[in-house]
Amino acid sequence: MLGSLPRIQKSETVEDPTLGLKVMAPILRRGHYFRLWLDQYLHRHEGCQLIVVEAPPGYGKTMLLAQWRRTLMAGGAMTAWLTLDDRDDEGRVIEGMVLSIRQSTGRNDFSLGDNFSERDPDLSMKRISSMLSEWAALARPLVLILDDMDRVTSPKAVWALDYLIRNLPSNCRLFIGTRPLQERESIVDLQSYGKAALLNQRELAFTLEETIAFFNGRFPELEGSNVFSMIHRQTEGWPVGLEIACNRLEFARNQAPGTLETLDFASDIRHFFIEKTAGTLSDQSRAMLIDIAMLDQFNKDLVVAVTGKEEARDLIDSLRATSALITEVEGGIWFRFHQLALDHLRSQLILSAKDRLLGVHLRAAKWFALHSFWDEAARHALHAGDDDLANDYAKKGLLSTLRAGKLDVVAQWLRRLPDAE
Repeated sequence: MLGSLPRIQKSETVEDPTLGLKVMAPILRRGHYFRLWLDQYLHRHEGCQLIVVEAPPGYGKTMLLAQWRRTLMAGGAMTAWLTLDDRDDEGRVIEGMVLSIRQSTGRNDFSLGDNFSERDPDLSMKRISSMLSEWAALARPLVLILDDMDRVTSPKAVWALDYLIRNLPSNCRLFIGTRPLQERESIVDLQSYGKAALLNQRELAFTLEETIAFFNGRFPELEGSNVFSMIHRQTEGWPVGLEIACNRLEFARNQAPGTLETLDFASDIRHFFIEKTAGTLSDQSRAMLIDIAMLDQFNKDLVVAVTGKEEARDLIDSLRATSALITEVEGGIWFRFHQLALDHLRSQLILSAKDRLLGVHLRAAKWFALHSFWDEAARHALHAGDDDLANDYAKKGLLSTLRAGKLDVVAQWLRRLPDAE
């Protein structure tokens, strides 16, 4: 193992030997499921300087970047890899990028000609600018892959990465793997010029067709049954959830052949999901999640209104970045719970005090009414046990609901309204 580590010559400026591990790309494991459309996605975005793979844990970001690395190398491109972590300051980030480029190009003299003073207040900017200049002068195209960028917390290191994104030379490409970011201004700027592409959680989730193909290859004896469709429905295409179900099937096939179609996957997958996503939450955070479990969709303002706690905004941001518990619905403004968590959280709310459940619905109803979401306001008022308020909201929303073409909803509320109304 040690013999395969990158060699750092004495003349190089890189001094941290642990960087050798960080520039080693992961090896695709045996049985890796190649998703052809993702390679096609890569080809469709050949003109993009920046490609960001952004998703919570368990969506296969690292393996996808490793798959793309293999594809790019097969096409003749040089690829440099660097895995980032929370120990990285701006010096380690820059040194890591330099070392990764040296390893991929075979040029041990890359970025060695810098004679900047360590006391120079602009040292970091000069070093990264010099590196970009040499990168742009390479004879062959090179793609730098940065994995786990979200783990970098040092403000100066974050600045260095942002500078890199904003100042990529025209012939340079950068691929990034990260959990959902709170600040993505530099990425959005490049997107607006057609120079960046963002692959997110919704796109990385397996489609039903992919799920069936994934399992058919491993369990041909179940081809044509509804087992794979059931697993997909439970996991919503969450890649790690599919792996858990696959392992459960493998174990059952070895222990008790013939029982595969009767297995209870939901409990295994849900237990893993809840423990990994909500198991470490504080009691206060867990209580806030339970309070909003009755919402089909929610945004941060609604969550604050329902829970009565301003810190609920930070909880939503934290869960988006660290778990698959919450899924974006519309551009990061509206969210919903993953199906694996929803049933669990709602059961917890139903088991709580009745007054708590009614209060959650009533606060939600008033927020929806305040923002003219009359259908949702009426529905939550009804669940809160306030028929008069529900009827009032329904009347106010009937015309807009009718204009939206929701005739079935209109008919339902007309049947509910008193004859006099």
